[in-house]
Amino acid sequence: MAKTFYVRTGLIGGTSDDLDGINGASLLADDACFVPLSGSNFWYFYELDSTSGSAESSPDIISPDSNAGNKRWLLQGVRAQDIQTTSGVTVGADLIVNDRINLIGGQIAFPATAVPSADPNTMDDYEEGTFTPSVYDAITAGNKSATDGTGTYTKTGDRVDASIKIENIDTTGLTGGNIAYIRTLPFTVDVIDSNGVVRTSNITFAGNYLVATASSLAVRMLNITTAAGSSSLTVVAIADDTGDILMTIRYGV
Repeated sequence: MAKTFYVRTGLIGGTSDDLDGINGASLLADDACFVPLSGSNFWYFYELDSTSGSAESSPDIISPDSNAGNKRWLLQGVRAQDIQTTSGVTVGADLIVNDRINLIGGQIAFPATAVPSADPNTMDDYEEGTFTPSVYDAITAGNKSATDGTGTYTKTGDRVDASIKIENIDTTGLTGGNIAYIRTLPFTVDVIDSNGVVRTSNITFAGNYLVATASSLAVRMLNITTAAGSSSLTVVAIADDTGDILMTIRYGV
């Protein structure tokens, strides 16, 4: 619990209105300070760590100008109200918004490498992109069709939605009796948790319909027969140079 609660209107500058202007000699562990920053829409919340000794790095770490010792103000959170900016805002801690965020520019940027969160209510990744799918006669290694297709994907959190289109598939050099796999998915399937819809042309199968299922970095098609289970579609089912496969699939990563 805070021993003393301070209010200042500036972070650094050393004046009596600034956070770093509070004399370190009077500060105790767990003191707190509220800084509704003058001239901005940011409200900063700090707690005093009496043993930190960290280098000052505003706004995350503020060192008293006088008698600092190892005492440092550590940023605990930021609140914002009616922020409008065209030049960008950097926030070193959680930004707490009590109302909605109005994205005039229409974009939210995520880092190229995801930073996973264990919080089920935290959105930690979003990515859009393309990939090049091809037909193989094995889930790894094996032989590859000379025909490349087009693929697009959207990754939202731990789910990937992918669309695949491969037309006029050349099956020369593929082993006809082997399962036909479409490789390579943009992300490895973490669990067998996938489903997809398939549309084909010049593909022969005896069942009632085809569905797509993913594992590892590959997709295979299941030939579903009512009341008789399923079997994987093999290469021989694809008419050489005329067979087409179009599908959408969703899977977990």
